[in-house]
Amino acid sequence: METKSVSLAEEIENQEQVILLDKTRRKVKTRLLIIENVFWAIGAGAAPIPIFNMSFITAIQLKLISDLSLEYKVKFSKNRGKAIIASLIAGISSGMVAIHFVRGIFGISATPITIISLAIWGGATTYAIGQVFVQHFESGGTLLDFDSVKYKDYFAQQFKEGKKMTTYKR
Repeated sequence: METKSVSLAEEIENQEQVILLDKTRRKVKTRLLIIENVFWAIGAGAAPIPIFNMSFITAIQLKLISDLSLEYKVKFSKNRGKAIIASLIAGISSGMVAIHFVRGIFGISATPITIISLAIWGGATTYAIGQVFVQHFESGGTLLDFDSVKYKDYFAQQFKEGKKMTTYKR
């Protein structure tokens, strides 16, 4: 039986190709995870159920962080995830949350505008959270060392991108 001799350069090139394929696979998979959860968040935001849709959106965002943690082999903590979501969202959309919360407490019915607004908000925040966590995990971060202040501007930028993505324009 004949054995093929592989040079060190060929072996390194093969390893680099495997690493590139793994990174490409991960990029595609994380992108699909984010988009799938954005659609779920839009649906949860569109549900005309005061108070509950905020809980549904948060649950979807926690699921997204959990899925991304699994993909990056990072330990997931539900409580830490909730705290991070709250700290990221607090800076950009406290008005939306307050209006929706007050509407729910006083039983004010959902209008088409509030339903659409919350659906877009849910999708955009989910998109931004996904993008922030992909960047954080790509840099070797974990949930324990996440610094929301560091990602504040990037989150706001990705929130704007998420709004564009979730808003239909002709």
